[in-house]
Amino acid sequence: RREVTFDYLTPGREGSERRHVRPTRLEAALGHWYLTGFDVGRGGNRQFRLDRLSALTVTDIEFGGATEPEVPREVRREGPRARVWIAPRAAPFIRERFGAAVEEGPDDSVYIEIPAEPRDWAVRWVLGWAGDARVLSPPSLRAAVAHAAGDSLDCAAR
Repeated sequence: RREVTFDYLTPGREGSERRHVRPTRLEAALGHWYLTGFDVGRGGNRQFRLDRLSALTVTDIEFGGATEPEVPREVRREGPRARVWIAPRAAPFIRERFGAAVEEGPDDSVYIEIPAEPRDWAVRWVLGWAGDARVLSPPSLRAAVAHAAGDSLDCAAR
C-alpha cells in the first residue's frame, strides 16, 4: 500500500489544498464516493469526497495497514442505539469497516449496533445495504425503515 497526494477543494474555502494521505477505504454513501484515510499533514483520519479531488498521484512511500480497523465515527456516536442484522453477503464489508464493533452471527451473518439518532441517518444507512441489513431494535426504527422503503417503491412505480 502506498500513500497518495492530491488537491482537495473543501466547501466554503477559497481554492484547493494539497493533501498527503494513507488511504484505507473507498465507499459510496448518499450518492457520492468517498476516500477515507490517514491525513499525514493533519495527523488524523479524514474522509474526502472524490468529486472534490484533483491531481491525484500515487507516491513511492509505502505504509503498513492497521491490524484492526478503527471503529468509524458514526458508530461511536453517543445516544440511543439500534441493533442491526447484516446478511452473510454484506458481512465481509461490515467486518472490514467496523472491526471490533461487529458481533458474529449464525451462518456468517453479523450484528452491528449503530446510532438510532438522527433517525434519517439511521434509516438511510440501513436502506443503503439494499436488503442486506435488517433492524432488530428499536421497533420504531424498524418501522421507519419499512415506511421509507415503501415510499421508495411507490416513487419507483410512478
